[in-house]
Amino acid sequence: MASISIDIDGRGIHALADTFGATEKQVKAAMRSTYAKMGRWMRTQSVRGLSSKLKIQQKILRSRIRTYRMQHGMDDGQGAKVWYGIKDIAFARLNPKQNAKGVKAQGGRFEEGAFIAKLYGRDAVLKRIGKERVPLRIVYAEIADEAITYIEDFVIGTAMFDAQFYRFLEHELKWRTSILK
Repeated sequence: MASISIDIDGRGIHALADTFGATEKQVKAAMRSTYAKMGRWMRTQSVRGLSSKLKIQQKILRSRIRTYRMQHGMDDGQGAKVWYGIKDIAFARLNPKQNAKGVKAQGGRFEEGAFIAKLYGRDAVLKRIGKERVPLRIVYAEIADEAITYIEDFVIGTAMFDAQFYRFLEHELKWRTSILK
């Protein structure tokens, strides 16, 4: 299981805290809320971008990306976790169409020699292994390498990511300092 960590420059956080005159308690609360919002923002950006990059419907990817708020006791509740389920996707989920040579699916994917059949009451895209009728294997579209590259290059650690983080943090600090005045 791969893990990607993100480091945020503390000077920007302290500068914002000083601007609004926030206490340490207010800064911690604002950071917790900001982390949760950033997790949801990353999920949204990832689904949109990966859908476009991989040519897969958003509804399929949405169920494969989860956000979790860090629990107290783990790193003092600081942070958010975004989980990406980027294992291969069955061709049957990608609107497959059979033709004489094989099966086509979304995103220009094609598996020669494959066919659509019912498996346990559902449509599945299958392919024979060897020349015999059986054994068969289910056909999958590989997405892991492209997905990881996209996430690392276009979602995490970009200027847009940093700007969004500070936008959320500024909003949270402004709100938390204004309710106590």
